[in-house]
Amino acid sequence: ATTVVLNTVTGTITMDGGTLAGRLARMLAEGHFDEARTGSATYTELRRLAFPCAKPNVYRECDKLAALGFMTKEGDGYRAVPGMKVNVVER
Repeated sequence: ATTVVLNTVTGTITMDGGTLAGRLARMLAEGHFDEARTGSATYTELRRLAFPCAKPNVYRECDKLAALGFMTKEGDGYRAVPGMKVNVVER
């Protein structure tokens, strides 16, 4: 699996690309959240990509990425924070 590295002000967070959190970070880097996306739309995209997960977990992990400052939680969904996407690195 791919390793996804998130660089933050307080340090570095390394995620396994095979986990839901890592896959969401990769989707963030690929531009999925450049426009606001709901948790439901993100879940649908993950299912299209054959990534097994439960919808409540998608919301939970998106909330965690928002708490880390990589996304914002808007009324119409989750949106990437401009400039933070460059801090997601695949290894």
